This record gives sequence, structure tokens and C-alpha cells, in this order.
Amino acid sequence: MLTVTIVFLLLSIFALIGWTISTYFLSKASQKFIKEELANIFEMNKKLFLSMQSLIAALVKYSFSSDTRDVSDLTPSGSKEAEGDPLKVVQPGEDIDPLLFEVSANEEEDAALSSFSPELIEFITEEEEKIA
Repeated sequence: MLTVTIVFLLLSIFALIGWTISTYFLSKASQKFIKEELANIFEMNKKLFLSMQSLIAALVKYSFSSDTRDVSDLTPSGSKEAEGDPLKVVQPGEDIDPLLFEVSANEEEDAALSSFSPELIEFITEEEEKIA
């Protein structure tokens, strides 16, 4: 079955080559287009072979290297994980001062309103009084 497939592919390629050559010589209008397409095919094949060469070089480098290490015992960063509890690598945070979150009830001390103009502050307080 494999030989039938190979023979069919080879016959198709030869037929395409013959058709291209006959069209190139018989039709002068298509010569420029055929040249461009053949140049594109050549460039794509060149890139394909360079990519395959790079892939094979990478496979050879990483498959047959003397530095064989077990990937299952490494973290994604490449270093050994801490023995025992994996959360030990996380540094504990500092305690937060609760005074930082103390909200002032006095509007004169409100830092957020201090950056606005006095007219806008007056308008905001009037609207708050209407809502309350």
C-alpha cells in the first residue's frame, strides 16, 4: 500500500512539473508569474530545510547530552524545591499597622477632599446632606 501511495505522489509531482514547463514555454504572459511562484516555493523549501536542521540540532543537543537530569524533581525555575513544605519558599509578609486604615470622621481632615476646590467640597457636602 505504501508503494502505491509513493508512486501516485511521484507521478503527481512529475505531472505538475511537466504542466509547469509546458505552460511556461507556450504562454508568454504566464512566465513572470511562474517565475515568482517557483522563487516562492524555493524560498519556502529553503526555510523548511533550515528549520528542520535547527530542530535536528536541538534534538541531538538535548537528547544525547551528558548532562542528563530528571526533570520531574525540578521546579519550573530549574532549582531544587525546598524539602518538606513547598510553601516555605514564600516569604512571610510584614504586619500592617491598623492606624493606617483609620478613617477620619472630620471633613476638614479628609485628605481626599483637600485636593478639591472649596466650592466643590461645599457641593459634595450639600449632596451628602440631601441623601442623609
